[in-house]
Formats: sequence, C-alpha cells, structure tokens
Amino acid sequence: MSEPRCKTKTQGSSGVLDNAASFYLVRAVEYLAPLIVLPYLARVLGATGWGEVLLAQGIAAWLALLWEYGFGLSATRDVARSRRDVAAVRRILTDVSAAKLGLIAAVTIPAAAVLWLADIDAGTARLAWCAWALAVAQGLSPLWLYQGLERVRFAAVASVAGRLLGVCLVFLAVRGPDDGWKAVAAIGCGALASTVAMSWHLAALIGFARPRAAGAVTALRGGWSLFVFRGAVSCYTIANTILLGLLAGPASVAYFGSAEKLAKGVGGLLTPLSNALYPQVNCLVAADFGAAVRFLRTTATAFLALSAGLAAALYLSGPFFIGLLFGAEFRESVPLLRILSATLPLIAAGNVLGIQWLVPLGLERVFSRAVIMGGIVNVGLALVLVPRSGATGMATSVLCAETTVTVTMLAYLQRRDLGFWTTAARTAAGRIDLLLTPTGATGKLA
Repeated sequence: MSEPRCKTKTQGSSGVLDNAASFYLVRAVEYLAPLIVLPYLARVLGATGWGEVLLAQGIAAWLALLWEYGFGLSATRDVARSRRDVAAVRRILTDVSAAKLGLIAAVTIPAAAVLWLADIDAGTARLAWCAWALAVAQGLSPLWLYQGLERVRFAAVASVAGRLLGVCLVFLAVRGPDDGWKAVAAIGCGALASTVAMSWHLAALIGFARPRAAGAVTALRGGWSLFVFRGAVSCYTIANTILLGLLAGPASVAYFGSAEKLAKGVGGLLTPLSNALYPQVNCLVAADFGAAVRFLRTTATAFLALSAGLAAALYLSGPFFIGLLFGAEFRESVPLLRILSATLPLIAAGNVLGIQWLVPLGLERVFSRAVIMGGIVNVGLALVLVPRSGATGMATSVLCAETTVTVTMLAYLQRRDLGFWTTAARTAAGRIDLLLTPTGATGKLA
C-alpha cells in the first residue's frame, strides 16, 4: 500500500479551507432548515405532537448511530491514509457498506417482530416505521468517504439538496396535530435522496469491490473502539430525548428538545471545521508528526475561541430566539438553553482533545473511556434529577457529562505528557514511535 501523502503547507491550508467551506455549506442549510421548519411544526403539532416527533427523531438517530458503528471516524481515518491507492479505498468502501447492511438486517428483523407482537396503536407503529426508515437513510450515507478523500463538494451539494427536499415535503405533508409521522417521513425522504445520490456518484467514481464476509468482519473489528465511543456519546446526547420522554412525558421532551436543537445548531457551526481538520491531522500524524503538533496547536486556539464566543452569544440572545422560533408556549425552554450554552466550549475542547488528537494517535480506547464515563454520569444524574426537576434536571446532567469527558481527557494527556500544547520537539522526540506501536494503538498506555 502506498504511503499517505499529505498536502504541502500551502496546499494543505487550501484543502482544509475548501473542505471546510463545503462542510459549512452543508451546516448552513442544516442550521437554516430547522429555523424554517421548527416554528411551523411546533405551532401546527403543539407541544405534545412536537415532542413525539422529537422522540421519533431521537430513536432514528440512535439506530443510525448503531449501524454507522463509528465508521465516520475509523473508516475516514483509513481512507485518509490510503487515498492514493484506489483499490484500497474501493475495498474500504465495500467492506464498510457490507458491514452496515449486516447491522441493519441484524437490528431490523427482531425489531419488526417486536412491533408485530406488541399491542400498540396504528399511529405509534406508523411513527416507529418512519423513524426506522429515517435511520436507514442517515446510517447508510457515505459522506465519511468523501471526508477521508478530502473531496466533499459533491457530497455537500447532495446533502444540501436532500435537506431542502425534506423541508419542502414537510410543508406539503404536515397539516394538523396528527401529522407528526408525516414530518418524520418527509425528513427521511430527503435523507434517502441524498444517500442515493452520493452512492451513485461513488459507484461511478470508485466502484465497489466484490463483497466479502471477512472484509465486513474486519471493518467491524476496526471500528469497535470508536463504536463504543459513539455509543457512549449517545448516552448524553441522543439518549436524553428518550430518557426524558420515558421519565417526564412528551411535553418536557418538546421544551428540552427545542432548547437542545437551538444549542446544537449554534454549536454545529464548528462541526464543518472539525470535519475538515480531521483527515488533515491524521495524514500529518502519519507523515510529519512535528507538523501535526504545530498545525493542531494553531487551529485549536481558534476553535476554542470561536466556541466561547458562540456560547456567550447564545446565552444572551437565547430568550429572543426561543420566543421568535417557538412562541410563548415554549418559554420554559429559555433556562434550559442557558444551561446548554455552557456546554459549547466543553464540546469544542473535547473535540480537539479526542477527535483531533487521541484518535489520530491510535488511542481510541482512551477516548472511549472518557466518553463512557461521561455517559455514565449523564444517565446516572438524569435518573435522579429528571423525576425531581424535569427538563432542567436533564440539561444539568448534560453539562456535568460534558465536563467529565473533557476533564478526563485533559488529565490523561497531561499525566502522560502527550499534550500537543507542549514543546513540539519534546513531544515528537521518542513519543510518537511509542504511540503508534500496537500497544499504543490499543490504548494500553492508559
């Protein structure tokens, strides 16, 4: 297999900026689309109906996370390091696709049996199947491969078109309080169109190799550590909606979910930058570790400063936007939004320490342990606080979980003298060889 070739300094900056611009196009539409749709759905469906839609979307996101299986990180890293070898990239694409289809089948068959045997009304069953379809469309998206190749323009256009299609279908289909399932189905149709377009393009660009069961198993093994990480993250992101729905009802889900979506929308402004940085850092770690240290040190400073500014803006302007977007009925979302705004700098710091540093170094298990601790803290606190304080207890649990993750990773890196903020020469001299050995790659340095 060919050695990975990173771009030169000028080319690397240009490539990161170009990919960041493409990701920002996607993020802009992902941010603006809810601003158009959410006020409509909140008013047409009401707090209870809107809460049911949020709960269905939460279930869909959890299912999509299951069969995405961490490939968005593990397979993206593999593609970034093999981008010059078309055959290797084709094999990665095929193996990951086969693994995802196997996971979908493994989940769908028992889930269908449960729905068939369970005594649930037709409306709930319809909503559940729409959530499943949305999960399939999202989980099969091959955006990760475009990210690894650092060729995301087509994927950005396809994602934007799919999102806009979903928005149009929502306005056409949803007319009353009982149309929540139509909203989920409309969003799913947009996601499916995007996934089909990207898959068709990749079939022409790269092609698919002959599927192999052994290849799918290898892909699953390679993504296991990051799947654990993704699952742990879901314990204080996606699971919040489901836990709140079980413990406090759909109305509380609507209040919390509205604040959470606004906070995630603002925090998501940093996601395209993170996506653009990730393959470049991976390539630099393999080719020029000292350059990777300098590159990440510079970008981390800007990343954290931006997150702090966004958090302050969200805290101050949150009440205005809650009233504007959701109406007076959702004023209970204001204090929740202010609590969640404090998570933005913590999430940014966790992204830099974990996604941009520990994962490229092969220390996925260290990262996963930190996230698992955060998930345990979140679920444990939620079980105690939500029955007493409702949605406020859930927001507090999320803040504590994010703090736990960031502090845990920071303490580990500081204790092991592995921080990219230390002297570049000292970090590069003798440490990288240890980190990239099988022992380091399995996280046994912890």
